[in-house]
Amino acid sequence: MIMNVLVVSASHSMNLSQTSLILNPFMDGMKDAGAKTEIIYLKKINLKPCKADLTCWFKHPEKCIIEDNFQFLKSAVSNKDLLVVATPVYLGGINSLLQTFFERLLPFSHSDFIYHKAHFGHKTNSENFPKKLFLVSSCSFFEKDNFKAPVAQMKNLAHGFSLNYIGALLRPHILCLFINDMLEEQKQIIIKNCYQAGKELINKGAVNSDILSTISSPLMQKTKYMKLVNDYFNEIKT
Repeated sequence: MIMNVLVVSASHSMNLSQTSLILNPFMDGMKDAGAKTEIIYLKKINLKPCKADLTCWFKHPEKCIIEDNFQFLKSAVSNKDLLVVATPVYLGGINSLLQTFFERLLPFSHSDFIYHKAHFGHKTNSENFPKKLFLVSSCSFFEKDNFKAPVAQMKNLAHGFSLNYIGALLRPHILCLFINDMLEEQKQIIIKNCYQAGKELINKGAVNSDILSTISSPLMQKTKYMKLVNDYFNEIKT
């Protein structure tokens, strides 16, 4: 059973973000299933970009020369069973905060290449590093295929740190849940299923595909969604 969970939110609006609509009940479900959860907001800890000089591999193993909040990050990641990362999708992939987070984890990896599930990767330096990775993501674009890139990135990053990628909770065209009051019933169904997804992930180590499909299912016709969003944006402009 997964007991210690680190949740990393890459949303710039943090707990007020659109992604938090699906992340918060997901976390509640994990907690109620008995997991000890900790959340960090990347915007708050202000990590600087990796310099890629590789001193953390060859001169000072497991240490980073950049003077910022890396020690806080190192402490937060240690002794966790599961790493849950939450990111909005703006333009076809994970956002810059989450990309920086993963690159700054480089000191946890070893320089030598290994095979991880028949794929090139690195092993981690520490037994205390999480063993599993799960993605939570939202997008304002309509199509679910906007998550192809971030899901592929998570799978590749899992190889890079010898993690087991165990799935993703995805919500496309999430903006309509914030600007259309007629969808309140559907919103509550999604929230309920996000909560159940969190419980299942802890209790069973995976989330039922029917639950994930319900969370990501279409809420209106594509043309109606486009008009709804564009009308909303035009109101903001005025």
